[in-house]
Amino acid sequence: MADAIDRAVKTREAETRPSYQPKATIAYEAAQLALLLGEFAGLEKSLTAQLAVNATTRVNPVLKPAADELKTAIASIKLHQRQSPEPSQHF
Repeated sequence: MADAIDRAVKTREAETRPSYQPKATIAYEAAQLALLLGEFAGLEKSLTAQLAVNATTRVNPVLKPAADELKTAIASIKLHQRQSPEPSQHF
């Protein structure tokens, strides 16, 4: 019964606040905006991805542990790319 009341209250709050959006939606939109800005600015992809991750965690700090793992993966990929030789092009 208490769960039903909590859901009803939260639904009513969301209905009475037209500007209300869950943090997950706002975090997604922040990430999308960061990706667009990074592309527009001509940033490299890994930096653009880090910008999106930072924007997401700024809006929704609960995502920080997953974001830290993602940042570590991005850094690892960048390091691997720097260490691997550039493919030579033969014409």
